[in-house]
Order: sequence, then C-alpha cells, then structure tokens
Amino acid sequence: MSLRNVVIALLGCGVVVALALAATHHTVPWIALAVYWSIGIVLILVERGRYRPRASGGTLTATQERFFDPVTGKRVDVYVDETTGRREYRSPS
Repeated sequence: MSLRNVVIALLGCGVVVALALAATHHTVPWIALAVYWSIGIVLILVERGRYRPRASGGTLTATQERFFDPVTGKRVDVYVDETTGRREYRSPS
C-alpha cells in the first residue's frame, strides 16, 4: 500500500467522522473539516496525471535526462519541444 493510498484512506475516514459529528449538531467546525478533507482527496486524485504523455503538436526531441517516477518506480525519459520548451515525460518503450 502506497503512502498516497494511506493518505486518501485517512482523509476519507476524517470526512466520514466529521459528517457523523455534524449530524449530532456539532455543525460549524466539522462541516468545514469535511469540506477541506474532501478537497484534499480531490487534489490527490487529480495530481496523478503529471507524468503521463500528452498528445504533441510539435516535434519532441529526447534529452539525456532520465529519472525514476517515485509513485510507480519505473524509469521515465524526458522529451522537449525545441520550439516551445514544453517538456513531456514518457516511460521507455
């Protein structure tokens, strides 16, 4: 189980507890916490696509830069569009 999954599980439990406490008329602070924790879950889920390749309109050139994705543990190659400077991260094929 990754740290990301643990954080999502803890935030999810926090939302459930906050909503349960809000149901017992402790509304103001618990509703706010439920909203903040829900936003945290959404942000964690959205950031997942940061290293995924995108469709390219320009010509991408491979660079010498390589690294290991901390989430998947797989090697990632870096490509750059010389005209725009946009970088793209791809798993080697």
